[in-house]
Amino acid sequence: TRTFHGHMHGHSQVEISRLMQPDDANLAGNVHGGTILQMIEQAGWISATRHCNSNRHLAPAAAATTSEVRTAAASRAVTAALVRLDHIDFLKPMHIGNIATLDAGVAYASAHSLMVKVTVYAENVFESSKQVTNRATLWYVAVPAEEGHDCAMKAMPVPDIPSLSDEEREKGQSLYLAQKADREAHPEVEPHKVFGISEAVREKSEPHTVDASLSTLSRVFGPSDCTAPNNIAMGGIIMKLMDTVAGIVSFRHCQTSTVTASIDAINFHHPVYKGDIVTLLGRLVFTSQRSMMIEVLVMKENLMSGKKEHTASAFFTFVSLDRVSRRPIAVPPLVVKTEEEQARYENGRLRYEAAKRTRCQ
Repeated sequence: TRTFHGHMHGHSQVEISRLMQPDDANLAGNVHGGTILQMIEQAGWISATRHCNSNRHLAPAAAATTSEVRTAAASRAVTAALVRLDHIDFLKPMHIGNIATLDAGVAYASAHSLMVKVTVYAENVFESSKQVTNRATLWYVAVPAEEGHDCAMKAMPVPDIPSLSDEEREKGQSLYLAQKADREAHPEVEPHKVFGISEAVREKSEPHTVDASLSTLSRVFGPSDCTAPNNIAMGGIIMKLMDTVAGIVSFRHCQTSTVTASIDAINFHHPVYKGDIVTLLGRLVFTSQRSMMIEVLVMKENLMSGKKEHTASAFFTFVSLDRVSRRPIAVPPLVVKTEEEQARYENGRLRYEAAKRTRCQ
């Protein structure tokens, strides 16, 4: 029996399934972590967008019985925009040939944001077995569905969930305030300070240093990457690219197959639109005996104006796998060269120890 671990509002419940194909595989032969992230965000977006538009059929007088402010946009079509993915662990691998099933639903709504819970299952139809691989919490805001950069930036009121119990509402409010504080504690960075790395620097660096595995990736976002009609890029596609560049960093450092173990919270500072160039930078910040922490920063560039903005950032944890047994093996220690790298290393160590304590609780 499948359970959701939290309240699911009726309008927002979503279940999607997909057969995992060879194109979904990473170098280790399992499903690429970025593919799972993209599916999670797709399910979350459907759930959040359904909820945001659930009051559109109500007459103004009927809608106002809930709250005049939160139903002011009931007659206007809106779409959900991802602003944050909370910390997520990859509990079990998803294999090629498995059926991935995702359950999603809105669990809490503040005045202008939604918390969506997504659970991912891997089903082996040959063995009649099913297991949970991921549980994710995503935060969305509602923006107008009309095309145009300006209108898309205006966060709209979202419908309340009247059926929430006092306990659920209190817990949701606590989680909302916690993620808001974390977002404020991690402001956006100035793009020119981190995005200027040349390939020549990496090639001339010593083995196992930060520069030796430093990686960048660029891509133009087209119509198929965006929601219609407002042309905002799907957050899941950005997260998949982030996982990809983090994977390149881990592979360069270990020179073995590597897989995603967990992801710290991803905060989205600015939306990406159709036609924007997105550049991602991944750099190793910390290694333990059997894992490595990689910081990924995302910048977008508007080709017409030339304006560059920090879009998102997160810390990915990868493990290295033995070529034969596919079991985790030791990771080469990171060699730090500068005071800035040492500071990032210490910050990574604190994050690693905090995550380890959380897992042991």
